[in-house]
Amino acid sequence: MDAMKDFLIRWLVLTVAAAVMVVLLPGMTAVGQPPILGIAVFALFMALINASIKPVTQLIALPFSILTFGLLYLVINWLFMRLASWLAISLFGVGVLVHGFWWAVERRRTSGMMVGFRASHDCLAASRRRSRTPRFRRPHTVLEYAPKSRR
Repeated sequence: MDAMKDFLIRWLVLTVAAAVMVVLLPGMTAVGQPPILGIAVFALFMALINASIKPVTQLIALPFSILTFGLLYLVINWLFMRLASWLAISLFGVGVLVHGFWWAVERRRTSGMMVGFRASHDCLAASRRRSRTPRFRRPHTVLEYAPKSRR
């Protein structure tokens, strides 16, 4: 159940990030009515690709990425964005169009900031949960250390 919850949270974060990018970047446009539906479908396909195909592809491309100082990851990301856009528009008639490689690079930067914001929010929430837990109470007598059967 946690895996599904994590996937839905990632999808929501990707949807918000894609919506921000469509609003801010002139190289990305939403297709379909209402535009948020196209953004959500695009984000769904991006989440599915990021969860399934992307880790294997990045592992296979690791030696070439080291040789190109990580620039190959930008190309892989752009190709997966194109794939998600094509799948969303061809299957559902809604989605997000990415007009060129450099807009995909800018999208990657913006999305990285959104994911970083989510990670910092998760760390803050975890620290708040830890502060609410009761402290360990130290036993005062030797009898409190002994098992209950010996008391």
